[in-house]
Amino acid sequence: MSKHEKTEQFTLTRRKLISRFGALSGILLAGCDTQFYKPPINRGGLIGIADTLTMASQRMLMSNQQLVQEHDVSEITKHFPVWNQSDPEDEEYQRLKAGNYVEWRLPITGLVNNPIYLFLLKT
Repeated sequence: MSKHEKTEQFTLTRRKLISRFGALSGILLAGCDTQFYKPPINRGGLIGIADTLTMASQRMLMSNQQLVQEHDVSEITKHFPVWNQSDPEDEEYQRLKAGNYVEWRLPITGLVNNPIYLFLLKT
């Protein structure tokens, strides 16, 4: 093996540096075994490794920041909008409900060629 061939073996290109840095950082982050760096659910295989690396890097980069905005109990609304789980006190809604929604119409308007109103049919 010539001297020139030996230097080619140890030449570090930008592509090699990036790929080796990625692998090295993954190994280093996966080695963090304190409770702070472990994800709450550890799945197996490649997905589990990706979960661990993602959680560890997020916690390392954002360790001084809170992850979500926290609110007081007094700041949480009591009138949270829900679908199909409540009976609103709205006068129009109560009128439509009393009439079995016969008068309810769904307007199809805006950027359409033929604006129409759809209604419920009794079957």
